[in-house]
Amino acid sequence: MLIYILQQERKDRERALKATEVDEVQLDKHMSEIERQQFQDYAGRVISYMDENGRNTYPMKKVYVEEMKRFDQWNQGYRKNESRSSNSESKPRTQEKNTYDQTKKNLGFQWDIPQQ
Repeated sequence: MLIYILQQERKDRERALKATEVDEVQLDKHMSEIERQQFQDYAGRVISYMDENGRNTYPMKKVYVEEMKRFDQWNQGYRKNESRSSNSESKPRTQEKNTYDQTKKNLGFQWDIPQQ
C-alpha cells in the first residue's frame, strides 16, 4: 500500500512539472509573438519615415526580412517541441566511429613493412 502511495505522489509531481513546463512554453510563445508585433510596428514606422524623407530603405527592408525569418524559426522550434512525444527516447545523433587501428577489416591496399 505504501509503495502505491509513493508511486502516485511521484506521478503527481511529474504531472505538475510537465504542466509548469507547458505553461512556460506558452508564455515564451506569447512573449515572442508580442515581440514580433512590436518589431513589425516599429520597423514599419521607420521604413515609412525613411521612404517619406527620400532615404534608401533597402537596408532596413533587408534587416526586416531577416528578423521575420528569425521569428518564424523560433515559432517552428516551439511547434517541434510540442509535437514530440514525451515517452519517446531520443536517439544518439552521432555514430561512434573506430579509428583505423581499431577496425578489423583492411581498408584497401596495404604495404608490407619489414620489421627491423
